[in-house]
Amino acid sequence: MPQCTQCGRERSESMKKPSNPSNGCRPPNADKPPNCLSERRERPPALWPLHPQPQPGELLSSWLMRIILAYRMPPHTFCASQWPGKCVWNRDIDRCADEQIIDVLVARTGQPRHTMESMRLRSCEGTVFERLTTGGHAPWLLNVGVYHRLRRLHGQQYCPACLSSDAKPHFRRSWRLAFHTVCPVHQTPLRDECPHCGMPVMFHRVSPDAEGLHVCHACGGSLAEVVARDACEGDWVLGALDFQRRIATAIGCGWGFPMERTPVHVLPYLSGLRLMARLFLSGTPAGRLRDVVARELGVDPPAGRCLSGEKVLEKCRVDERVIVMAGLEWMMAGWPDNFLDGCREAHIRYGDLFRNKSPPPYWLHQVAREHLLSKQPYGAGRKKGGRKTRFQVPRQMIPIPALGGLSKDDSRLLEWACVSWYRARRMAGLQSGSVNRDLRCVYGFIRYIGKPPWCCDERDIDRWSEEIGLRRELKPDTQRTYLGALKRFLEHLGRQRWFRRERPVLELPRVSEEQLIPHAPGVRGGNVAKDGASPGPVGVVEAQESSSDVRTMDDREKPERRPLPVRRKRKKICDCCGRRMPKATRVFEGKSYCGTCYSREFVPVPCGKCGATVRTLGGRGPAICRWCEIAGRKCIRCGKPVPRASLTLENGVACASCAKYFKPPVLCAKCGAPSRHLARAFKLGIDAPVCPKCRKPPKETCSICGKSRAVRQRGAEGELICWSCVRVREAGFLCPKCGRRGIRRNDEECEDCYWNGRFQLLVNKGLESLSVDWVREGWSAYAKERARSIGNNRALLKLKKHLPLFQLVDRSCRGDAGTLDLDALFMALGPGGLAPFGKPWRALSDLGRVPPMGSKSLDDARCMERCREMLRTAEKCWYGTILEEYWTHLLRKKESLVAKGWETVGFAPRTLAAYMKAGVYFLQFMGDPQAEDTKPMPLSRWSREFCNIYPGYTASIQMFLKYMSSRF
Repeated sequence: MPQCTQCGRERSESMKKPSNPSNGCRPPNADKPPNCLSERRERPPALWPLHPQPQPGELLSSWLMRIILAYRMPPHTFCASQWPGKCVWNRDIDRCADEQIIDVLVARTGQPRHTMESMRLRSCEGTVFERLTTGGHAPWLLNVGVYHRLRRLHGQQYCPACLSSDAKPHFRRSWRLAFHTVCPVHQTPLRDECPHCGMPVMFHRVSPDAEGLHVCHACGGSLAEVVARDACEGDWVLGALDFQRRIATAIGCGWGFPMERTPVHVLPYLSGLRLMARLFLSGTPAGRLRDVVARELGVDPPAGRCLSGEKVLEKCRVDERVIVMAGLEWMMAGWPDNFLDGCREAHIRYGDLFRNKSPPPYWLHQVAREHLLSKQPYGAGRKKGGRKTRFQVPRQMIPIPALGGLSKDDSRLLEWACVSWYRARRMAGLQSGSVNRDLRCVYGFIRYIGKPPWCCDERDIDRWSEEIGLRRELKPDTQRTYLGALKRFLEHLGRQRWFRRERPVLELPRVSEEQLIPHAPGVRGGNVAKDGASPGPVGVVEAQESSSDVRTMDDREKPERRPLPVRRKRKKICDCCGRRMPKATRVFEGKSYCGTCYSREFVPVPCGKCGATVRTLGGRGPAICRWCEIAGRKCIRCGKPVPRASLTLENGVACASCAKYFKPPVLCAKCGAPSRHLARAFKLGIDAPVCPKCRKPPKETCSICGKSRAVRQRGAEGELICWSCVRVREAGFLCPKCGRRGIRRNDEECEDCYWNGRFQLLVNKGLESLSVDWVREGWSAYAKERARSIGNNRALLKLKKHLPLFQLVDRSCRGDAGTLDLDALFMALGPGGLAPFGKPWRALSDLGRVPPMGSKSLDDARCMERCREMLRTAEKCWYGTILEEYWTHLLRKKESLVAKGWETVGFAPRTLAAYMKAGVYFLQFMGDPQAEDTKPMPLSRWSREFCNIYPGYTASIQMFLKYMSSRF
């Protein structure tokens, strides 16, 4: 074969000769000698030597990671070599993979493009969601919470049984969908965290030397291990699995069927289901709806850890989504009857279902508009079973005080108005404390004028303004709060259709801008008396206006309103650069830093616990982020977890309930005494914060019994009568049940008949729970003795407290004769023993079947139980094995003494308890020998120091010291 004259390579005869024979086979425009052809077709890139085949239904990132692990390379190094300058793992690649990544994978692995497209989440467009964006929340797509190369949310699910049974463990594409909560193959709930360390699944961060993707990146544990878990099981899982099959059928055929022969396209079908799923997630109606579903399914309500309060379905954990999917399956199984019954029992209205302005699906909107849209205020006159239910006041709303002088119709409208305003402001985003503060202002105005707010006029508002500004001398900001709350309440009332329907021709008063101007401090005038007395409510004001020395607002000029000084906020100064700043970006060790100095001085470093980025001064460690700091934070007073502290102290934080105990005392507005428990008593007419002593109702001397008690009513001549004497006067009631005269309980029975019935029910209940004859006899004798000595009313409380003792005695009996096992009884009673049950035990001992209190057998059983309790407590300590061996040694020595005839000498149960107690105290005094802070000392020196500190255990510790000397 001829050779090239320039490069020496062999060429075939069919190769075209160059036009310039002096250049051989090299083209004239070629710069590199290795190319011998003038026009050579570019070859496709070579396939990767190792490229595992994708599994059916596998996720794109899972297949890419299996390719990378085949080369034993770090994922970031591999991706940087194949896609230079392109970020791959700091985003959700299954959601954001572009054409460049797909082209390289198709060229390097030889897989068809349609296979690559089916592995991306974009393949769900048109079925699960209409369009998939690169950011934000996508319907039914779990959010993994991408933060740099970490994943903060538990959006990647997996089935441990599938991973363990796979020949090549891989992650499925369906595990990223929110409605996929149960494995259809193994019918077990999916997981979204490592069972060993609880971290989210991040298989792209596994070590290059890992066995596969089923290894946790944080702790190295296996995700394929089937570990027992206390998640939702039973009907919850079965319901979620049925709902999952319902969604799969709708996606497969492209149509959903809420009702038979009523097809709905899969996109609006899933959109309506997502709106219904939001009802189970957060808020008070969500908890009620869960309880309704649990009652209908016949299962227990979900546990506390399954209720996170997350409002977005795609951010919820798998345990909570199992409950949501099971609830949706129950609703769709009997559509629309189950859905409407659940909404009615959970008090869910039309506005709770459609909160945003986006158009709802027609198939759901048609049912909700027809059955859930109410024309009355929320909760008013709701019908159930053909009868109107009682109006329900929100639990967190302060109660409406009893206002005298109002008609029944006005009281009903006022209750509707207050509840409607409360719910409207809560839906606007205000906290319940802020809304209750404004409600107190409205209550004070109504109590002052003595009539409903829609019956007042501008003169009443002027009198109220002078009352709070001139007599009470409230601060200007507080006056604005009072008047602003009244203005917002009246404006809300005017917008309500139900109120305009009840009062069609009534024109509500308005709080003008001039009335909103507060009274300046120090200005006195108006209808305030010279001695500073309160004008009081309407009746008192009219009485004062009738006198000659008091003029009305029309007879004199209004007080002069002084303009308030404008307070300018002083800007803070940065302690680092010295420049002024409106607000400090960071306060660290008592120094304030502006935004510029914060970004320059505080270096981002990873958190030592969770790996999140946190900024520390100069990058010094150990760095702990805010979420890890508050994770285990507890109140320094009550010990409860405090995720959000109400008060920060030098030695810790305090919760909202305990914060008042650390704040300085404030003077009572009535008596002037300092107190940390100030509150208002609206029922007593006290609007200012007062101490608990001043909040008590006033007491006066009863005209009948002569005791100082709260007045119940007055007699015909105005004499004071207490509650006890009123009940005695009502003793003329003729009971239709027993035919005797007594104190009336209700229309059907008196007090004695009522308590006799309750007492007999409890006695019969106790007899039904007992099976041993002599225990039943003792229970009946004890009940009769208590009723005879203290009466049925008080005896009922005693029997409720002492019934568990008789039940424990009944379960501790052995054999047909019913012999009592004292050891089993004391083990069931616990450390307290028989101390709270003196009288019921005496009733049993009178029968001769149990030993009396203080007997030797009872004392021996109690001491042996104390020894067993010390052994159970020591199992968790370092000296558990030593104490167990010591107890065995004592029992063996006792048996040897008994075998030689020394039954009554030494090693009685009381002595054994003393030996064990001394041994426990000595081991606790020594401390763990393997601990770093424990000083190595001989046993004799430890014993001397122990006896010096605890001289009372000098005799009982000698047995333990002998045992330790022989053992070591």
